[in-house]
Amino acid sequence: MRSDVDKPVMIIVSTLFFNRIGNQSLLETVKQYIKKYHIVFITSASKHNNYYMDVKKALDIFGTDITFLHVYQILPAVIKFLLVPFVKKQKNKQASGNFVNTTYGKLNILSSNLAAVFLYRKLLYAIKKFNPSVICAYEVFAVKPVLKVKRRCKQKNIKYLAKFQGTVLGFDYHKVSDSVIYKRYSTDIEAFKLCNQFDLCSITNDGTNGDKVLAYFGVDRDKILYEPNGISHYIQDIKPNIRIDNTFDSVETINLFTLSRLIGWKRIYLSIEVMHKLVNILKCHRYALHIYGHGSDSEIKALQGLIEKYRLSAYVHLYGAVEHDDLIDVYNQNHIMVSLYKYTNVTNPVFEALYLNKPVITLHDDNLDAILKNIETDRIFLFNDDGEACITDTISTFLHTQHFQFLRENNNVSDVFDWKARIDNELTKIQE
Repeated sequence: MRSDVDKPVMIIVSTLFFNRIGNQSLLETVKQYIKKYHIVFITSASKHNNYYMDVKKALDIFGTDITFLHVYQILPAVIKFLLVPFVKKQKNKQASGNFVNTTYGKLNILSSNLAAVFLYRKLLYAIKKFNPSVICAYEVFAVKPVLKVKRRCKQKNIKYLAKFQGTVLGFDYHKVSDSVIYKRYSTDIEAFKLCNQFDLCSITNDGTNGDKVLAYFGVDRDKILYEPNGISHYIQDIKPNIRIDNTFDSVETINLFTLSRLIGWKRIYLSIEVMHKLVNILKCHRYALHIYGHGSDSEIKALQGLIEKYRLSAYVHLYGAVEHDDLIDVYNQNHIMVSLYKYTNVTNPVFEALYLNKPVITLHDDNLDAILKNIETDRIFLFNDDGEACITDTISTFLHTQHFQFLRENNNVSDVFDWKARIDNELTKIQE
């Protein structure tokens, strides 16, 4: 039952729900939306998917910040079971020297098409019941059902927002005429071609060139909002309890750590290669590497194989997925974050680490360098991506010879990564 009748209604349509582990962008976005809107959340995400938190936990997190949230769970386990015969597996390999990382991704076109039908019908129902002011299509699979409703509801005074957390097209969008590229990204390509029909397209600056992708597919520049994610409330809350190291002189073992999914393009294996150089070549035994993050069985097996190959079991440890509420322990038990992604290192973990005054070792890219111009810190160490062999050689030599001494005790990043400022800007533009 709605308790605050003065607020307008926003309907969010998505195939996603709030993550239990990993990226919290959707959760943080909705926390800001509910300050100005009642939220009706239509989702096709299965409540049985272990990657998502359950609805009760989501409501507990929102607490008094929320006056209305209605979650439709419309793709239950029974439908997923019926669709099993139609699931296709795609096998991708990424080679790096003698190391081959094998990952599996599931592509279920039938289930996504079925979800689109449910989303469309539930959205029509929600419009009649809640009379929304704004409808948000969250991510690519929501684009078509939302625009189909828009064409049907032309007479209603509704603003339409498309929202994306980056894009897989960021480095291949100019190659879409290539049949191989088109086949790989066809769902995203067809969705982005339609995006100029929205009143606003808000895409996260995660280093994947989202503004360029939208413009390439015909979205007017004045409809594009391209900004980085903010720092979550949880990270802000734990900051006073995070240890700040101004030097590592008294530290017996300096703990390097990675914090991401183990998927191949995030190149966790390069951190292991760095440890190999340190321990086995440079005979430097001062460092350990702690690897946190969700991975498939094959991804975990590949990393374990590399650890065994280099006999690094005493120095490199895999800890698995970390729930957001446990990050305080990760940051207090470790010293230096390592992020060596292949395409971009504009990531939530990098910015959270900087906000918490943790040193970060990462790689130059244009998007990251532009953001870092607005940050005052002596705790980030940037290296050129001149090939994987060069990366591992340069970083291992740096760690072997570097004497860490930090003069700034508090990185000035809160104004750069402010969720409230980002969403306020978004909501102002959608009403223009």
